[in-house]
Amino acid sequence: MGVRADDLGRDVWTDLVGGLIDARADPATARFDAELAAAVTAGDLSQETATRLKFWQRASVRAVADHARSVLPVALGALDAARREAQEDVEVAAATLEAATVVRPAADEPADDIVVPARPEELDLLRRASTPEHGRPSTLEEDRPRQLVAGLVSALEHPTRTT
Repeated sequence: MGVRADDLGRDVWTDLVGGLIDARADPATARFDAELAAAVTAGDLSQETATRLKFWQRASVRAVADHARSVLPVALGALDAARREAQEDVEVAAATLEAATVVRPAADEPADDIVVPARPEELDLLRRASTPEHGRPSTLEEDRPRQLVAGLVSALEHPTRTT
């Protein structure tokens, strides 16, 4: 059984992702700096331009690391929660099947057996993927105006057209 964040009382996914990002080797940045220094030495690039390029290169790398620190722990936590929920669903389904009655179809019907819960209230235990979570209405059920436009095309797709 794996270690879960709530078992330790802290966010292990954030620690894991942060540690992996911090342990990253970055030879590309060293090569970038060497190329900039060579260009400045050769007179192909001013020191001011090299400094600005280095600034934005570093900002880009930090932005990717920040994005990973924000997104990956949440995604990993969701995967872990989904794994636990799937295991719980299997256990509930197994218990329901154990308590259920199997109805065999007549000879002239399709050969699939039908599982019928022993008690009607057990039907709630068998969840389907299409069952809405927490009873939220579909966005299509909301009472709000909608507008559908057929053949809508972006003006950017046809720059030669004038209106």
